[in-house]
Formats: sequence, structure tokens, C-alpha cells
Amino acid sequence: MNQTLNSRASVLTLIVGVHAAALWLIVAGLHQQKLVPPSPLPAVMVEMLPAERPVVKEVIETKPQPEPVKEIPKVQPKKEQPKPQPKKPSPKTTTSDKALTAPKSEAEPVQQASPAPVEPSPPPAPVAAAPRDVAPAPAPVPITPPRFNAAYLNNPAPTYPPMLRRAGEEGRVVLRVFVTAEGTAGEVHVLRPSSSPLFDEAALAAVRKYRFVPARRGDTAVAEWVQVPIEFKLN
Repeated sequence: MNQTLNSRASVLTLIVGVHAAALWLIVAGLHQQKLVPPSPLPAVMVEMLPAERPVVKEVIETKPQPEPVKEIPKVQPKKEQPKPQPKKPSPKTTTSDKALTAPKSEAEPVQQASPAPVEPSPPPAPVAAAPRDVAPAPAPVPITPPRFNAAYLNNPAPTYPPMLRRAGEEGRVVLRVFVTAEGTAGEVHVLRPSSSPLFDEAALAAVRKYRFVPARRGDTAVAEWVQVPIEFKLN
């Protein structure tokens, strides 16, 4: 039994070895087939390069063609043609010498004519004097100030404040009155007050009722301001 098993095992190992070798050969063959095809490609690339190289050479050959452009500066020596300009022998003729002397003779009479006498400017016309027949402005007519102390006006004296009379006080008030052309008191203001407002109020009340002689400009009655002093004295 053992021999049969060993023989079978050896047969199997041989079969497996044969199959493994066959598989290895197949795989190796396939691997070689895959590697062999790309080998001719480098030969193709080498054949393509020589065809491109002559094109590059042709381009290089075309570059020397613009070199003839450098011949343009060679034309510059043609500018030497203006050098013949020194050939101006024409001014060396004798006629040129006569032309130089001729203007000298013409310039001399010009110098003689230059000192022309300058005519003096005429004197300025006299300015007409202003007429003196203008009549002088009339002098302003003086104004006669208004009056309030005429006897016929019958202006009453102001009322003495009883409190101040009992206290024995006296005072003086100066009022500023605007007298109209009709002789009435238009406006009354305290110009200089007294020691007590009672005196001031009594003076204002009295003067507002006064009659005045209006101010006059010539024969015309006019309105004017006047100062009216009022004194409060005990008898």
C-alpha cells in the first residue's frame, strides 16, 4: 500500500512539475512577446531624425540671407558727395568784390540823412479857468429854540410829593422834550434824574401838559428838542 501511494505521489508531482514548467514557458513566452515589439520603435525614431535635420540646416542657410541688409550702411560713404561743396569758387569772381564795395557807397548817404532835426512838441493848451460867477450857497437860516417859560403860556408848577415835603427833601430834574410845530410835548424823557423817583414822576406828569412856543426857522414853525429843568424847593 505504501508503495502504491508513493508511486501515485511521484506521478502527481511529475504531473504538477510538468504543468508548472509548461505554464512558466507560456508566461515567459508571452512576456518575451510583449517586450520584443517595442524594440523596433527606436529604429523608426532614428530614421525619422535624419529627415528633420536637413530642415534645420535649411533654416540656418536662410539666416545668412538678411546679411545683405548690412550692405545698406555701405551706401553711407555716398554722403561724401556733399564734400564737393567747397567747390564754391563762384564767390571768388571779381563781381563779388564789387558787390562788397557798392554797399559802402550806399551806406554813406544813409548816415547823412540820419541826423534829421527833431521838431519840438507844441506846448500844452492852457486850461480854461473855472468861472468865478457861481453864486455862493445861501447861509443856513438859524433856528430859534422852543420856549416854555413865557408868562402867557400859564404852565402850572409840578405837584410837590407830600411824602418828600414832610421829609424836607428837595430835588432837581432835567427833562428832554420834543416840542412839535404846534407847541405841544410830543415826547418827554428824563435826561438827568433827581434823588428820588417821586420827583421824576411829578416832573414828567407836569411837563406832558405844558404849552410851548415852537421853534422857528425864519418865519416857519418847526419841531425841535429842548431841555426843561424842574426844581422842587421848600418855601
